Amino acid sequence: MLLVAAGNPKNIRGLDDLLREDVRVAISSPKREPASFESYAATLRAQGGAEFAERVLKKPNTVFPAAVHHRENPQFIYDGVADVAPMYFHFGEYLKKQMPQHFDYVALPAEGNARDELALAVLNRAPRRGAAAAWAEFMRSDSAAAIYNRFGFDYVTASERSRRE
Repeated sequence: MLLVAAGNPKNIRGLDDLLREDVRVAISSPKREPASFESYAATLRAQGGAEFAERVLKKPNTVFPAAVHHRENPQFIYDGVADVAPMYFHFGEYLKKQMPQHFDYVALPAEGNARDELALAVLNRAPRRGAAAAWAEFMRSDSAAAIYNRFGFDYVTASERSRRE
């Protein structure tokens, strides 16, 4: 998704707008945060073409976080330093719900929209194996799924959560 200021003052409707000269883009630095950048760039490339992310990087008014990391991008929008930022859906959804007077977002098509998947494992030699096992058990619970769902994450089904390998 594309995070924008409330009211979408630049009338951003999709990826092509990121290339407009009057649109300032905030995105993770490929040097400081390569994993975060690649997550966003995968969607940009899949939906905008192989060179799309690099074209955004070359714009003179593209900004990169310097002090913290990609979570600075909403601050850039809030401060008026940037107009748009590719953003993980759950983060944009949270900002829109919690601060609707400051943030909105433009949804991107599902096709080609990169999705990250996380996995959980308990190490054989975990220093606090009991705590690790308890955490893993909680993460398999309906309670954990409900929390993740409430904040915009997809969560695996109960049968998938109970699978042990």
